[in-house]
Amino acid sequence: NNTTRLRMAQAPASTSTRPVGKAAPRGPPPPKARGPPPPPGSGPLSRKNAVAEEVTGPKLKPLFWSTITQVPRESVFSETTNVYFDEEALQRQFLAAAPKAAATQRKPSSRVDDRGKKYIRLLDRKSSELLAIAFSRLPPPDKFKDILMTLDGYPECLHSEAITALQMAGSEHQEVFAKLQQMNLQYSDLQQLDMPERYLWMLTTIESSAVKLAAGALLVGPARELPDLKSAANR
Repeated sequence: NNTTRLRMAQAPASTSTRPVGKAAPRGPPPPKARGPPPPPGSGPLSRKNAVAEEVTGPKLKPLFWSTITQVPRESVFSETTNVYFDEEALQRQFLAAAPKAAATQRKPSSRVDDRGKKYIRLLDRKSSELLAIAFSRLPPPDKFKDILMTLDGYPECLHSEAITALQMAGSEHQEVFAKLQQMNLQYSDLQQLDMPERYLWMLTTIESSAVKLAAGALLVGPARELPDLKSAANR
């Protein structure tokens, strides 16, 4: 018994407090090795930059045309092979207007004529005066609406400057068109508007007015130079 007690006293004490029969807890897994970086020029930002680099030059006005596979005999390009185009001249003709900075919401104002009658004005003063000069060459609003709906004699029956001004107003004064539509005016209320706003309101009641004005501005503007292009190509 004394020998047994001596052996028990000499045995080293256990330093583990882990219960018998349970495994030791595992440590965190080792970090996964990362693969090699993607080759340069393959990321999403690189693809966006590549697309942006392909589009060069100034922003031009949108055009509407139909694709043809064969040139008709009566076309001005039927007998021409190498046609020279002045790229700078085409860019000047079809250059899109730069978007204006967002301005604060303008409240409708009024204009008083010499007889003391008030008219609702949605345009700023400078734009209203410039459009009034251009629109003064147009027929009355109801007659103008009939022409744009039937296209009878259009665009030769209208002044070219007025057509161009209408087309540009459609792109530069979209907030005015939105306000005119929100006002829910009837034709009997047309006399309450200032003169330029009457024509702009008429455009909101005509289907595909923007496309018709864009086509008319093209016919009375750059398209008139096609004979000069043909003669220059023949030379």
